[in-house]
Amino acid sequence: MKKNNDTNIAEDNKDVCCEKHEHHHEHEDHCGCGHDHHEHGCGCGCGCEHGEEDEKVLTIRLIAGAILFAAGIVTENVLSSPLISDILFVVAYIVLGYDIVWNAIKNIFKGHLFNENFLMSIASIGAFAVGEHPEAVAVMLFYQVGEALQERAAQKSRNSITELMDIRPDYANTEVNGTITKVSPSEISIGDIIIVKPGEKIPLDGTITSGETYLDTKALTGESVPRKAVTGDTVLSGSLNTGSPIYIKAVSYTHLTLPTS
Repeated sequence: MKKNNDTNIAEDNKDVCCEKHEHHHEHEDHCGCGHDHHEHGCGCGCGCEHGEEDEKVLTIRLIAGAILFAAGIVTENVLSSPLISDILFVVAYIVLGYDIVWNAIKNIFKGHLFNENFLMSIASIGAFAVGEHPEAVAVMLFYQVGEALQERAAQKSRNSITELMDIRPDYANTEVNGTITKVSPSEISIGDIIIVKPGEKIPLDGTITSGETYLDTKALTGESVPRKAVTGDTVLSGSLNTGSPIYIKAVSYTHLTLPTS
């Protein structure tokens, strides 16, 4: 029965993940924010890898565009060759900004006129029109760098949330008639005694009533050095037991209120 329940839960989670993934890609047609949502990772946790691949492609584009931009400046100011520098600036602009201009065109047909893609395209094309080619390329270069940094920061936030979810134990050990039984942490009441074996995470905040060990609290505090815990010490849910078995009296549900999605 438990196996069947686990299977149903896994299937439900998979369905929810796919719904989120599908909604994310459909959002491009309605949001009007000007972003191409296919450029970034879906964030649904369903194993998609296109976000990482696109990030690598964007990094290559930024490096290539920056090199072409620098070469154009050197050619224009040092070698005094306007034709070659103009060609370099145009190629750099295409490498850096083709997607921005294309998204702006698509959004115009969708009725989303005044968004950042449109404004960036108008500004850079206007710079080309008045002969300020370096400024046109610089606009696209700095914009894309800003977008890359923003996406990286967002991805780090998503990873931090995922890691926070990972520290929540799925079960707690209790002793019933001399037999150790695994139960859901939600079934534990304050004052109950739970057993945490070596290699297991503490499921609830509590106080050690018997035993001593070393706890890895890196996921909670960032401290990589294991902390010694003895009888009477207060321990936090999510800490990893790296030493000996310990008995803990549950005193709080603080770390059981993490969201499930």
